[in-house]
Amino acid sequence: YREGRRCTVRYDLGYSTADRQPNWPEGAVAKVYEGDEGRITYAGMRALWDSPLRTSGTVRIAEPLAFLPELNVVVQGLVPGNRSLKEHIKGAFADGLRPGAEMLSGLVRRSGRGLAELHGSGALTGPGVSWEAQLDAVRHAAGELDGAVPELAGAMEPLVAKLEQLADAVPAGPLVPTHRSFRPAQVLIHGDDIAFIDFDGFCQAEAGLDLALFRTTLFDLSLRAMERDGAMDVAERRSCEAELDGLCATFLAGYEEVAPVSRERLVLWDALTSAKDILDCWRKIKFEHLDRRMHFLQRRLGSPPAA
Repeated sequence: YREGRRCTVRYDLGYSTADRQPNWPEGAVAKVYEGDEGRITYAGMRALWDSPLRTSGTVRIAEPLAFLPELNVVVQGLVPGNRSLKEHIKGAFADGLRPGAEMLSGLVRRSGRGLAELHGSGALTGPGVSWEAQLDAVRHAAGELDGAVPELAGAMEPLVAKLEQLADAVPAGPLVPTHRSFRPAQVLIHGDDIAFIDFDGFCQAEAGLDLALFRTTLFDLSLRAMERDGAMDVAERRSCEAELDGLCATFLAGYEEVAPVSRERLVLWDALTSAKDILDCWRKIKFEHLDRRMHFLQRRLGSPPAA
């Protein structure tokens, strides 16, 4: 529930024996939206349901059951699983770094493969979101922060300008069906199976938008889970970060089982996503996340993280 913006309600359904039909759902989820978001979300879910992703052996998606325009409500079926990959990551490293990475490896690879199938589904609906628009959004957010914290004025511009320059030399990828908020929280786990949820931002964009957001969040959540056991020295932290780079590579390997990826272009998306995350730490006053996100950016840019 987000006051004035969104509300989600899960319903468990029961039927009288006389009325019950074999294909009726055991439950449903109703989500209330603001503005035009509900209609766009339903159209995206409908297009995905009518695509090959509906019968994927890799990932499940919920069936869109109805859009109620007078209430701006999307009604959808349930998918198996009541625990997200984000929640799974929180406890995965209790027995150490390597056991945790091994525990997550299969689910992360499957998530990458499922994302590639989503990108290749042919569900061509929703607004287009370009690299240029995302770059402009980061530049605009940096400008707003400059006004609030004058000491940071211009700090982000060299990176943004360099990414803009580099992007001109690396061909953009095609626009594909894109989740747009694809993070471990949007992956539900049911045993070894997974499902994708929350298509509220469904659009057409480069694959790098989803790939970078998942990778940066996976790195951040995993490192945060390890830090709960206490502060790490420099050597421990670098060892953990190297292992997490491997986990991000596993996700990418799963994706590449289905579709190719431009590594040069993905580095740019990783850096741009990290820049947005860093700005959000300042804008939302969440400085406890700042160090990890700076480290991820430095690793993507090829410079050694500061001690």
